[in-house]
Amino acid sequence: MLQPLLPAKPKEEEMQTVTTTQMPAAKLNKANARDVAKARLALRMGEAGIYARSLSAIHRSSSFAQQMQVERAIHEDGMAHLFGRHPKSGAMISAVVS
Repeated sequence: MLQPLLPAKPKEEEMQTVTTTQMPAAKLNKANARDVAKARLALRMGEAGIYARSLSAIHRSSSFAQQMQVERAIHEDGMAHLFGRHPKSGAMISAVVS
């Protein structure tokens, strides 16, 4: 008897859903990690505007996976209030006016 090419579908009780918290996180590449560290240094020195403009520039010039990591860094720093979204393109922009 021939074996089927595809395995039988698992029953629903056997299926497991993977949530975003269980997914392995991609890491920032070396250049972006350095730039995020520089932006965080500016934030520690009280320069929230430099932090916001730097990270929004990194975000715009990065791949989707790297953008998600930049956004994660922003939320870890508790600075999401410094950013907004462009109404047409949806790009993350700095909401800090110097």
